[in-house]
Amino acid sequence: MAVHLGCFKDQYPRDISSSGKLVDDNMGVQKCLDHCRGSRYFGIQDSDSCRCGNSYGDYGKAANGECTAQCKINANDNCGGRWRNAIYEIKSKPLNSVFASGLPGPKLVFSALGDWGKLGSGQTHVAAALGTWSQVHQADFTLAVGDNFYETGVSSENDPKFEKVWRNIYTHPALQKTWYVIAGNHDHLFNRAKYQPRFGQRENRWYMPSLYYSFYKTVGTKKVHFVLLDTDTVRWGRDKTQLDWFKRQLQSSQGDWIIVIGHHPIYSTGYHGVWSSTRGMYENIRPLLEKYKVALYICGHDHSLQHLQKSRSHVVDYVISGSGSKSDSTDSDAQEYVRSRGIKSVMFYPDHGFVGFEITEAQVRVAYIDTYGRIIYSFTKGNPRAV
Repeated sequence: MAVHLGCFKDQYPRDISSSGKLVDDNMGVQKCLDHCRGSRYFGIQDSDSCRCGNSYGDYGKAANGECTAQCKINANDNCGGRWRNAIYEIKSKPLNSVFASGLPGPKLVFSALGDWGKLGSGQTHVAAALGTWSQVHQADFTLAVGDNFYETGVSSENDPKFEKVWRNIYTHPALQKTWYVIAGNHDHLFNRAKYQPRFGQRENRWYMPSLYYSFYKTVGTKKVHFVLLDTDTVRWGRDKTQLDWFKRQLQSSQGDWIIVIGHHPIYSTGYHGVWSSTRGMYENIRPLLEKYKVALYICGHDHSLQHLQKSRSHVVDYVISGSGSKSDSTDSDAQEYVRSRGIKSVMFYPDHGFVGFEITEAQVRVAYIDTYGRIIYSFTKGNPRAV
C-alpha cells in the first residue's frame, strides 16, 4: 500500500536519487510502488518518472497545485509535475525484524552509525530504527564513526547543532547511553574538529576525550579492546605521532579481541571510489590490522552499508556503516580497484541504515539494519586472535 504525502520540490542534485529510475509513458502509483519495493518512499514526477529512496524533502514542500500531472493509467492518481515530486510512503511489514535471535551467552552489544549528521527524513528514520534495535538487544553503547555534523562541523562547543542534530533526534531511551565518537572529514573542515572533544567535557554521553583514543570492555571472561583513530590526518600518511601511538596500542594490547574504528575506509566500492581507499590507509593501517589479528575495521565515509574481506585467508572483516543520513550508489572504478587488491565485496547496500554488533567470548555477529529495522544481511565470525 502507498500513502500520498504531498507535493515536494526537486532540483539538482535530485531529492530522490535517479539510481534505478523507471521511466514509463504508462506510469501509475501501483507501477511505481511495485518498482520500489524495499524502499521507504517513492516519488513520481512529470507523469512518467519514478524514483525510489529512503528519504525526501531536502528542498521543501511545494503547493499541491504544483503537482497536477495525471497518471496515464489512472487519472485519479497524482503523478507530480515539472520538477515536482508526488511523494508516497510505502506501508509494508518488515521482512525480518529486529527481534531476530542473537548469539547465546554473555554478550557485549553495540551499534555503529556513520555520516549521520544531516537533518532530514533519512536521519530521522535511521534514528528510530536504531533506538528500537538498541532497546530490543539491550545495547551497551553507540559508536559514532564521523561526519557527525554536515556540512562543516560545529563552530564551537556551544554550537546549536549539538542540540538540533544530535540530542533532539536520538531521543529513544535506549540511546541515552554512552556514544563513543570520532570525527570525519566534514567535522575537520576549518579546523573545527577540536570543538567536539570540548563538548564531551561537559556532556557525559558524548565520550570523546581526544581526536583518537582507546578503551576496553569486558564480555564474560574476555576483554575487548576498541581503538579509535582520527583518520583525516592518517589517511595521507602525515601524522607520525598518531601512527606511533596506534602501533603501541596494538603491540601492548591486553584485549582478547581487538576492534579498530576510523572514519575513512581502507577498502570501499562506494561512490567516493578509490579516493576512499587512500594509500596512507592501505600502507600504514592495513598491515597492522593483519599483523595483530584485528577482528573488525569499522568505518563510514562512503554513504552505504558494506562488508568486504580478503578473497583468501582473510583475518580482518571490513565493515562500512556510512548511511546514517546520506546514501549513495556503488562505483565501477572502485569495484575494479578493490578486486585488483584481492578484496571481495561481499555485500553492498546503497540506502540508509546502520550496523549492529553482538560479541560473545568466542564469536561476533554483525547485522546490517535498514530504516524499517529489517536485517538485510548478517555474518558471524570467530576471534582471529584465538587461532
